[in-house]
Amino acid sequence: MRLDLFKEQLAEAGKPLEPTGERSYLGLSGWHECQRNLYHKAKGTPRKPIESRVYRIFKQGHDIEDQTVGLLKQVPNILIEEVDPETGRQFEVQFFGGHIKGHFDFRCRSEYYFGETTRKLGEIKSANDKNFKMYQKKGVQQTNETYYAQVQCYMHGTQDNEHWKDHALTQCLFIVFNKNTAELYIEMIDYNKAEAEHYLECFKNALQAPELPEKYSDNPTFYICRFCDFAEYCHQNKSIELEKIKQCKHIQPNMTSGNWFCTKTDCEFYKQQVGGLTEKCQSISQ
Repeated sequence: MRLDLFKEQLAEAGKPLEPTGERSYLGLSGWHECQRNLYHKAKGTPRKPIESRVYRIFKQGHDIEDQTVGLLKQVPNILIEEVDPETGRQFEVQFFGGHIKGHFDFRCRSEYYFGETTRKLGEIKSANDKNFKMYQKKGVQQTNETYYAQVQCYMHGTQDNEHWKDHALTQCLFIVFNKNTAELYIEMIDYNKAEAEHYLECFKNALQAPELPEKYSDNPTFYICRFCDFAEYCHQNKSIELEKIKQCKHIQPNMTSGNWFCTKTDCEFYKQQVGGLTEKCQSISQ
């Protein structure tokens, strides 16, 4: 019997057959209180490989989202929109020329339940029982600031934007699915312009940082560092190998076009859109 081999194969099952590729933009779901973490994400610093079990967690999250949307559609007197009728694709907001983007789960409207006809942004998350109880006790902002920042930026992206016209979203119907008990936590989050602009400023500072930001902590066991995908660069002094142009320390984002340009005066691409790595490119580790 080859039970051990079977366990190994099963543990690895679920990984994509082809590389999924990396986003060309920084997602709003990636907000982090550590500026260095955001910097690494913006620059495309290689992360440790994703384990197969993490892919299973991702899929479970998508399955729960689909299940919850299915429940919402069974509720009478509420309109649920999963795609943007203007584009036929998932709802999207973007900032800084497309360097920062986000895609939210749905949009809804119900005068019957909400007392008004304005549309609400909709976002679905899942949590284990311990974290679910934290949502019930403290709410979204105090339980998971990343999620709170995400929806604030989503709503901000619909304000004063020609694409959204008169459909700016100023409230978010936030739903948390308990993975242990299938209970649902529901909270209506109000749009806060000042908070949204603060979170977006964090993204902007990370994108435009001329050098590696300070570490959040010098203690590798600190909880923020311990679970960080880039901890080995901060606490084990692992060098960052150049793999793509935006990892060069002389590269800066064009916040209008969404491209990257060079700031090194003796480079052939100085002040120009950069197409690929050159011999003058330098890693941020150098």
